[in-house]
Amino acid sequence: MDIVVENVSELTRKLTITLPEKEVGKALDKAYNKLKKDVKLKGFRRGKVPRAVLEKNYREQVQGEVGEKLVQETYFDAVEEKGLDPVVHPEITEHRFNDDGTFTYVAMVDVKPEFEIKQYKGLEIEKPATEVTDEEVNEELERLRRQHAVLRSAGDDHAIAEDDIAIVDFQGFHNGKPMKEVRNENYS
Repeated sequence: MDIVVENVSELTRKLTITLPEKEVGKALDKAYNKLKKDVKLKGFRRGKVPRAVLEKNYREQVQGEVGEKLVQETYFDAVEEKGLDPVVHPEITEHRFNDDGTFTYVAMVDVKPEFEIKQYKGLEIEKPATEVTDEEVNEELERLRRQHAVLRSAGDDHAIAEDDIAIVDFQGFHNGKPMKEVRNENYS
């Protein structure tokens, strides 16, 4: 595997990765052999379609699948070999099968920034004073109480009061006739 790394910016690297003919040939052979077993073409028995016919009819599909597989299988090895530390998945900007039987793809990779920690011991940090009022404490307690509250029935003899939650069924009427559009059950 041949890997060329270019610094596009301080945090972006362009990797041009070329895979050797032998590795690419094996992957293509495997894909065409699998396709040969599954494909049905008029005039040929299943499993007996010549490779030249498969290449003529399915080249783009096979190359697309094999190219994607080759990228997945080799990208992480290339990154590791070059000592890069990517922060996100790469953007594959181009890939192609070359006339000499090799396969080349270009990956744009964002890497972690390199930085140096300077003298930090002995630094004084001003911690702002935080004051909490009783009102803020009570508001937070009330918020937590409401957040963790459990709804339960107050009983049939309980009159609805402020801060109660009522679940009602209702039906709207117009000129004494029920309206389908103005109806709801278990509404709160």
